Amino acid sequence: MNLHTKSFAYLLLLWHVSLASDAAERFAAGSWESVERYHCDIEIEIPQLDGTPAEGRKYFLRKNIGMSGTGNFYHYLGHYHEGDSWRLEPRNQEVIITAGLRFHQWKFNRQFSYREMKIGDPLPGTLSGDTFFMVSPCWTLRDYEVPRDHRRGSETVFVLSEAIKSPDYVAADELSEINGFVCRQYAAIDGSDTIWLVADREPCLMRREFREAKTDVLLQRIDVQRIKEVQAGLSMPMEYQSLVFDPVRGDSVSPIRRAHFRVLDFSLDDDVPDDIFVVRIQPGSIQTTDDGFTQVAEGGEELFSELVTHLRDVDRIRPAVPKTPRLALAACFISGFLLVSTVSFHRRRLLNS
Repeated sequence: MNLHTKSFAYLLLLWHVSLASDAAERFAAGSWESVERYHCDIEIEIPQLDGTPAEGRKYFLRKNIGMSGTGNFYHYLGHYHEGDSWRLEPRNQEVIITAGLRFHQWKFNRQFSYREMKIGDPLPGTLSGDTFFMVSPCWTLRDYEVPRDHRRGSETVFVLSEAIKSPDYVAADELSEINGFVCRQYAAIDGSDTIWLVADREPCLMRREFREAKTDVLLQRIDVQRIKEVQAGLSMPMEYQSLVFDPVRGDSVSPIRRAHFRVLDFSLDDDVPDDIFVVRIQPGSIQTTDDGFTQVAEGGEELFSELVTHLRDVDRIRPAVPKTPRLALAACFISGFLLVSTVSFHRRRLLNS
């Protein structure tokens, strides 16, 4: 590196250092703190690391997340393969939190439940550990606990805006270049979490690493490939990759899980539709409680057509087995018959009870 290049790099670093003197100033007016609600639509590609599925077969998750400062939360998770419909799959789930209640619905199966959500409660199930919150620039769901990692005895804060304000995180004096951007580094005092934020767009993530605090083994790395200004002065990752490593050997071996995230749509405040937080019970739905099951909505006969459509999709994307095509086809029909028969039996029993 020649003298001219060194001088330019030095001046660039000085300019970024002058952006702010502490975390409070960096997170002041025009920041994500003014956001009251948002909605994000994400496509997640899950490559098959072990090579067991047919070559070229792509598996995806589709995730919709929305939240508001008035205590409303929305989450929809769909599973599908390339060419399939992400809204028509038995594992798809929807969670809505509104008016202090949590509504959990398995949309394909027409089954749902209600539970109370108290002030300060964490998000249900595995939602608090969702990768989205590890790159999320803000948390507007103020009535409930900010997602954090309790599993390894650390208090790692996932949401970026909350992490850099936490007394458990400290900012490094030096700036560094990550993926072509000048970044400021924040690190958890216990060594479990290191965050690199774009220096003039905080809290926009560029890289994040989670480590085992006692052994310093790398557990997960999130690398951002593309960012976008979603509103004047507000930037966030639009494409990023998550690598999960063996908890003992870390990055000395290949990752055990890989996922590629693409944000398809992101909306803020008035652009977020009100109806995403509205609970809709489908025809023929069954409500589950601690006392059992109750069918609470009439209709639902179209469920059988959806079952047939799903089985056709499964058969279409299944890898070809040239030696035993008839056996595979027979197994598909038998599985479909058993599934439809089981659903019919349980619905008749509920209606007769």
